[in-house]
Amino acid sequence: MHQPVRSRLTTDDPARAAEHLALAHPGHRLRPGSAGGPAGFAYERTEACGVRLDRLRLGAPARWTAAPTGSLLVVRVEAGQVLSTTQGAARRLAAGDVWLLAHPDAGAVTELSGDVALSLVPLDPAVLHQLDAPAGTADLRLTALPAPGAHRWVRTVEHARSLLDPTGDGGPGPLVLDACRRLLAATALELLAPGRAPAAGPGGAGPWPTPLQRAVAHIDASADLETTLDDIAAAAGVSARALQLAFRRHLRTTPLGHLRRVRLGRAHRDLLAADPSLDTVARVAGRWGFTDAGRFARAYQEVYGQPPSRTLHS
Repeated sequence: MHQPVRSRLTTDDPARAAEHLALAHPGHRLRPGSAGGPAGFAYERTEACGVRLDRLRLGAPARWTAAPTGSLLVVRVEAGQVLSTTQGAARRLAAGDVWLLAHPDAGAVTELSGDVALSLVPLDPAVLHQLDAPAGTADLRLTALPAPGAHRWVRTVEHARSLLDPTGDGGPGPLVLDACRRLLAATALELLAPGRAPAAGPGGAGPWPTPLQRAVAHIDASADLETTLDDIAAAAGVSARALQLAFRRHLRTTPLGHLRRVRLGRAHRDLLAADPSLDTVARVAGRWGFTDAGRFARAYQEVYGQPPSRTLHS
């Protein structure tokens, strides 16, 4: 059994607060805001075997800078307000919002209001790559999660906290902790990476029924082709109705909704790699089946926090 360890620092010293944050998150810096320093800085961490669950409270404004070190940090605002900027896109966040403060491949600057409280979950990129090795982290969502996704993330973190409660007898075993670590990473991947699902669950076994895995693989392989619901069902070897029920149960979407998410992610990657002197947003969108420029722009803005034209010219 592994007894979880809880550590806590409370200080009004800005230098000590900055040092503690840099130790907790290498490559991150905390600087005082216009009001002086991070008065009432309180940082708490509960951890066991790679599972880390943090909480931060600040009594004065501060700036949090995260370098692109490959780290992944999912944050929920519990109180106060936050202005977070990644890849030139700014997002205003308030209590209840969940977003990716630290992107593995992009720096971020986050302005924290006074009297702010955050719930933070650092994730090991290696676990994400084990779950979805081919896809990488380029298309992780930059905007705040919709309310249902945020609620699901909160439930997952609460479950993890209950497992790591150091006041209980003994502690969870290595199998439970490994499953908890994978559950947090898999949930983050589903919520933050549109159109992707983990390729492997705990122990390397596929987490979804075989027909659903076949359907997801078919969509991934034929996203650039004209594909119907019947085509996907035939590839999965089940009826269209059975496939829709499986997608609703396990992915909380429809087969065609999943297809649109995959295509949106592919369009995002193409825009990042495109030469703006040779390519256009319309051409990239059309390549992935988006014929309505306005609808594509709205869907893209919702997920990536900026117009597709800005991505193309960045």
